[in-house]
Parts: sequence; structure tokens; C-alpha cells
Amino acid sequence: MPVPQLPIELIQLIGADPALRKVDLQSLSLTARVFPPLVRPHLFKRLKITIGSTADDSVFANKTDYGPAITLDEMDRLMSLRRRPDLAGLVKEVRTDQQWGLKPPPGCIRMTAHDLMQLVYATFPRLEKAAASTEWLPRLAMIPPCVPLPCCEVLHTLHYLGLDAHTWKGLQMCPALRHLSIAVMSLDKGVPAASPSLSLRLETLDFNWLWVNKMEVAAALPATLKRIDFDMALEEGELEAVLSNNSSVNVIGMDGMPDSAWDFCRKRGITIRAFLRLVVPW
Repeated sequence: MPVPQLPIELIQLIGADPALRKVDLQSLSLTARVFPPLVRPHLFKRLKITIGSTADDSVFANKTDYGPAITLDEMDRLMSLRRRPDLAGLVKEVRTDQQWGLKPPPGCIRMTAHDLMQLVYATFPRLEKAAASTEWLPRLAMIPPCVPLPCCEVLHTLHYLGLDAHTWKGLQMCPALRHLSIAVMSLDKGVPAASPSLSLRLETLDFNWLWVNKMEVAAALPATLKRIDFDMALEEGELEAVLSNNSSVNVIGMDGMPDSAWDFCRKRGITIRAFLRLVVPW
């Protein structure tokens, strides 16, 4: 009696179900020989990488033991994927997670978020989205590629970026970048001049709990933005200055703004999305 077989289209629909956990996808891929090629794109599409600290994040921590690091298991997993380019090419999204109190070396490997992300970019040539787990810790903020890599041609989203002169230069190597979220800034000397060959065509820009330099950054970016989200109320004349050379923005998100800014948006036909942020008392 012939063995009953499921149609390939049905297997693909099952694998694409967002309700499935990774363990479900792993079990599904082991069900039949024809399943792995159909399930693997969903199994490896999103990857979470944990980066932590080798001591408690407190003023009493031993500074010689404190520092960013990843576990040996995480490094082994990355190296395994690096040795399997067929699987590494399936990874489209990487999100870093945080973990506290890692055991000092040799229980883990010292590695900054910067070095970790450069390894990630070099390992996954088709990476489209990279996001940090938090907007609160500058040392764990997202970082763009530092050198031209294959993923630079497809990377379209960076969440919780740490922006400084170095990362500003890195952004210019990502022509596919469309969505940028900035978590922290360190631009004491102002925003560096953009290269004449800058090919960024950002569509959305989000400032997370920032106020320093955000106007200069928004004004320095290419005039292709369709949406800008500000984290707090703007001062008189700031919005008009930011959009003086940009006629493509059609949505503004913010806590509040002066009457002149409302009039400015109304005349330009810009939609305003007002939102309230949760303020946690310390």
C-alpha cells in the first residue's frame, strides 16, 4: 500500500504558520525527508543572540570581572552556522537579547556588542533586519556594518541604533536601509557631513527617548523620509527647520508640539500621530 503524502503547498502553509514554535518546526522537519528544505527557511528566518555581562551591573561589582560577553554555547552556535553557509543564508532577522551575571572566562567569551554584530553581519549574507533588545543600555545598542559586506545590499531595518560619528559612516554603506530607530547618540561635534555619494533612502525614522542632536540628524538625512517619530514635544520652529528641505514626510509622531507646527503640518497635508509615553517614577 502506498504511503500517503501531503501536498508540498500544504507543508509550506504549515511551516509558515506564525503560531508554530521552533521546537514544532524542528519536529516537522524530522517527519519526512522532503520536509527540511520546506521548513528550514521558517526555522532559521529569525535568530536571537544573547549578550550579557560577566558581573552584576551595580556600583559594587568587581570592575575586573565586569564586561560584555557571550556564552560558549552562543559562540558555538554562531560558528556552526558560519560553517553552514546554506543555513546562514536563510537568516533574515537577528535580535540581541541581554543576560546578567554570566560567569567570567573561561565560562564565557569577552565580546562587545560592536564585535558581536560585525561577526553577525559577516556570517549572514542575507540579513535584512537587526535589532537590539533594549534602548536603555548604550553599550548594547545596535551597530551597523563597519565594512562593505553582502548583507549591506539587503539590510533594510536597524532598531535601537547607537549613533556616533563611526556608526554614521557605517550607515552610508547600507543602501537598502529604509527603517532606522535611534536609541542613543554621541555626537558632541555635531552630525558629520554626509558623503556626496550617500545612497540612503530612509522611509521611517524613530527617535527613542532622545532630545540631543535629533533635529540635526533628521535634517541631515536624505529627503526621502515618509515618517518621523519624535520622543518628546518640540520647541517653536524646530519642526519647520527639520522639514524645510523635505517635502516627502506625510506622518509625524510625537508627544505634542506648538501651534505653529500644527499649522505647518496642516498646510503641507502631513498627518500627525499623537502618542503618550509611559513615565515610570524612579
